[in-house]
Amino acid sequence: MQISRFPDGGFAIHKIPTRAGASRLSAWYDKTGSLLDCESINVLGNSYRPARSDIEHCKRLGPIYATETEGT
Repeated sequence: MQISRFPDGGFAIHKIPTRAGASRLSAWYDKTGSLLDCESINVLGNSYRPARSDIEHCKRLGPIYATETEGT
């Protein structure tokens, strides 16, 4: 996974593996780790709306990565 941090404290995580493994996810978060948006990207680079289980997976990741850099 690749994490990009933004000046306002928000961040994005790219190349998140999906449950099915057929595509990757990208997700954008605010500074608290709340999910703002996410998308699935298939092996051809096409973007589409992720499955509900993948959205829930992204929601669980946000708080983990938001707290990793608190105080730094």
